[in-house]
Amino acid sequence: MTRAGGPRGARAETRVLVVDGLEVALTRKRVKNVNLRVRPDGTVAVSAPPRTSDAFVSAFVREKRPWIEARRRDLAASPRARAAAATPEEVAEWRAVVEACVPALI
Repeated sequence: MTRAGGPRGARAETRVLVVDGLEVALTRKRVKNVNLRVRPDGTVAVSAPPRTSDAFVSAFVREKRPWIEARRRDLAASPRARAAAATPEEVAEWRAVVEACVPALI
C-alpha cells in the first residue's frame, strides 16, 4: 500500500544548492538518474537519488553549465519571454494587428 508521500511513504526533499553562484533547486527522490532542467522562468532544477552526494550534484551542474546558459539564452529570446516582458501598449499594438488580420475569428 502507498501513502500520499509516494511508495512506502517516501517524500521528496527539496532545498537550494548554490553551485558557483548559481542557485539550483535540488530535489532528492526515488529516481534512477540525476536529472537537470531549466524551467520556463530560467530557474535550474535537479532531481537526484537520495544517496547522491552534494559534491556529485555540484560537479554535474558545473559540467552542464554551458548547456544551462544556452537554455537560458534560448528562453530569454523566446516569444513567451518577449510577451511576458511586453508593456500594455505593446500588447495593445499586437492585439490591433491580430484583429486587423483575422477579424472573423475574434
